[in-house]
Amino acid sequence: RLDNNAVVHFPGTKDMIGNLYQVCLKDCKGFYYLGEIVEIGTKNDIFNNPMHPYTKALLNAIPKYGKKTEKLLSGDIPTELPNGCKFYSRCEFANCECEKNKIELLEISSTHKVRCCKL
Repeated sequence: RLDNNAVVHFPGTKDMIGNLYQVCLKDCKGFYYLGEIVEIGTKNDIFNNPMHPYTKALLNAIPKYGKKTEKLLSGDIPTELPNGCKFYSRCEFANCECEKNKIELLEISSTHKVRCCKL
């Protein structure tokens, strides 16, 4: 729990993502990657304005009728946790700042926070 709100962790398996919207419709507040919150907000914030690359990839992985699912993430899950951003090895926007520096949650609005230095 975080600020008395439910936090949902999805490890990224496609079979779980298919039901993401239905499961989280009422209580979803955030996403974790390797044990760290990468984005947190209201249902509206997360589903209508995802900002972190991992959140976007998860939401884009939800199957849509008539559309073929494509590979959304590249890179590998790190075997050792990096000093900086934990999503660094898989992020298309990563740079040396992300790799070396701890990234704090950035307040987008009073209800929406994202852990990304590229925003």
